[in-house]
Formats: sequence, structure tokens, C-alpha cells
Amino acid sequence: MTYDIAVIGGGPAGYSGALYGAKLGGKVVLFEKEHIGGVCLNAGCIPTKCYAHHAHVIDCVRRDTGKGIYRQAGMFSFEKIFDEKQRVVKRLTAGVAALLKAAGVAVVKAEARVKSAHTILAAGVEYRVKKILICTGSQNALPPIPGIRGDRVVDSTGLLRLKRLPRSLTIIGAGVIGLEFASILSAMGSGVTLVDVLPGLLPGEDREAVALLEGCLKKKMGFRLGAKVSAIGDSAGQKAVSIRGGQGDETLLSDYVLVAAGRVPVNGIPQELGLALDDKGFVQVDDFFRSSLPDIYAAGDIIGGPMLAHSAYMEAETAVQNALGQRATADLGLMPRCIFSAPQFAAVGRTEPLKGEKEGEEVAFGRFPMKASGKAACADGVEGFVKFMAKKQSGELLGCTIVGGEAAEMIMPAVTALRLGAKAEDFLPMIFPHPTLGESVREAVLDIAGLALHIPQKH
Repeated sequence: MTYDIAVIGGGPAGYSGALYGAKLGGKVVLFEKEHIGGVCLNAGCIPTKCYAHHAHVIDCVRRDTGKGIYRQAGMFSFEKIFDEKQRVVKRLTAGVAALLKAAGVAVVKAEARVKSAHTILAAGVEYRVKKILICTGSQNALPPIPGIRGDRVVDSTGLLRLKRLPRSLTIIGAGVIGLEFASILSAMGSGVTLVDVLPGLLPGEDREAVALLEGCLKKKMGFRLGAKVSAIGDSAGQKAVSIRGGQGDETLLSDYVLVAAGRVPVNGIPQELGLALDDKGFVQVDDFFRSSLPDIYAAGDIIGGPMLAHSAYMEAETAVQNALGQRATADLGLMPRCIFSAPQFAAVGRTEPLKGEKEGEEVAFGRFPMKASGKAACADGVEGFVKFMAKKQSGELLGCTIVGGEAAEMIMPAVTALRLGAKAEDFLPMIFPHPTLGESVREAVLDIAGLALHIPQKH
């Protein structure tokens, strides 16, 4: 049999591309040497969000105990939380496998060796294919730090395998992965310190929102920003992380060290095929997600870019359309950016005026604080705000940033509005249910024109 598309890698890009190709009528074969679902389902998005949910519940119980609502906070079982995480992962990966089977996708659980653009060898069987979609993903980066491969130095995958909660943790990298794990483990009672070479968090995002997020996090954990890790060693049974800069040279002691310093592409197959790579090793693709070889496409982390599961879905779906003879492109300019920290952070579109733009003349902002939200008050989650950016004259919405509340869920109306080219006035006739956190989104938009009802307006 000759397949229309061979997909290599069963992560978000791979399995979504395989499913979409089958829905479009193609004969699809998917090769995955480890686990269907890739890093996202097995050691990333899903298990961490499972932990984040339980961490949030623990934090709420602790806070309400402090108010006297509960007599005592009680104990929790990290082992049971671990087991629950494993059950969720197993159920969801089984669900994806069932979807692939129902769609008629041939799944080969073996390492794929690409002999040519039209021939793949796996488990001793040769497969003929018309097109190939490479979705081999990425892996955790290991900076060249002495001692980084030592005992109790783990990446995110290794940390998720631990069945006992670390009493203390030093995290190298204060990006998305580092902030999420820091929020989770600090809520569960671990002592956490983050080290990052950058002087501040989340460069490129709205500075007011980042400052609020950083302020909230610093109440719960330690930071050494603008600092570089020079070595990792051992001292009196603990890991010793030597750093330079930040608050001066010092050594941080902890039970474990988490390396969360970014991700690098798994590009063995692209290198063997001689595909064009950029200076960081990511596969270079055109607007149709076609590589430098005309019958080979690539999508997901292997091509760099946002390196998010939801961007991988769109990239892969677009790639298979083109592999099956269509001419489709994907607009990735309005990519939602979410961090499941405590508090949560989410953004889409622009966050700051461009060079030469003047606030109040070319661009305007609308802002609504969580403390003015009835639903946020009920949930005792009044830290944070919703903030929109728009063109001053036309009211066209340009971007949105949310910190606090259920930011990752709340960002969706903003994504929809920006995608449809909505203006601030378009929100006037919209009816949002009350009481919800989503009302804050509408109020922030109306604040651009001074029409928000539940905050005082300047005259």
C-alpha cells in the first residue's frame, strides 16, 4: 500500500495532522516510537495542569483556613495527586489512540527511518508514501553547566516522575515552564528559588501586568534575576547551585534542581535528509509548511516559532491540506500566550505602543481591575486586571493582556475579537452573563471609550 501522508511523531502536531489528513480523505500512516500524545500529553501540558489544579485547591484551602472558614488546613497526599495525574494522562492518551483508530489512521509504534522522501522503514517493514510530515518535536535544553547531569538534577519530564514532593527546589530558568512549576510546588509547600540570566520576567509582554505577576510571585518564592549559574554540585546532602550576578555571588542549597532553560529541536531525521535548518537547528519551512525538499513538510516544535500545542495543531492542519494538494496558509500572528502560574497570565496580540506611537493619541488602553469583579470577589481572587490596547481613532482592538482570575480561559473572547477585527464599540451590544469573570473582558474594552460601568471614570 502507498500512503498519501506519513506523519513522523505522535505529539500534538503529529496526531492532529494525521487526524485531519484522514478527515480530508487521505490514507495516513503515523509513526511514534514512544508515546502517543508526545510531550504535551505525557510530560507537559496535561500533567502540569493536573498538578496546577490541585495546587490551586490547596492554596484556596490554606487561604480559607487563615480566615477561619476551615478549622485546619489538613494534610494532602502528593502520592495520590501523582496517581491522579497518571490516570488523567492514561485516559487522554488512550482517547487520542481511539480517535486515530476510528479515523482509519495506521499507527506504527516503532522508530521511523526515512530512506528517501517516499520510503520509510520501521520495525523491518518498508512503507511507500507520497508525502511526509515531520513532527519530531523538541526536548529540554541542557546548558553547558558543570554538574548539570548530576544526581537530582532533573528536567520537567524528570520532575513529573517524582512520587515524593521535594522539600526545596532551585529552578534554572524563569520562563513559562519555570514559573508554572514554581507556582505549583510552592503552593504544595516546597521552598522554591528561580534563577534566570534575564533581569526581568517575560520580556515583550505588558510591563504593568508583568510587574504585578512578579510582585505576587515574590511573596511565595525567591528570585535571582540577572544571574548566571556557574556550577551545580553537592553539599551536606543537598544540591549546591553556584550563581554569579543578581544579588552577588552565592550558593543556593536545595533538594533538587530543575533545569527549565528552554527547548531544542529533535532534528535527527531532518539532518539525515539534508533539510535546510536555521542557526538553532529548527527546520525551515515556507508559508505552506513545506521544507527545502518539496514532498516533505514539517510542523510543531521542530520548526520553532511559538512552540505551543495550539500552534502545532494549526501548523499541522495547514501542512496536511497542502500535502493533499490544497494551497492553505496559517495566520499565527494572533497566538494566545498563556501561563498557568499563580496568578495566571495570558495575552494575545500587541501589548505595548510601537516606537513613535503616543498613548492617548495613536493608541489607547482600557483596563478593568479584578477587585471590581463580583465573581472575583466571591472567589477571593481580586489580584490582577484585564487590559486592552486599541487604535485611538477607530477603536480597532490590537491586543489584550490578563493577569489573575482564570486568565487562560478569559483570553478567548479577546482572541475572537481580534481575529474578527472587532472595535471597542462592537462590545456595547454584547451581553455577558453575570456574575462571571468574563464580564471583566467587556468592561475593559468599554473602558477604552470611558463607558465601563463598574469602575469610576475620569472626567
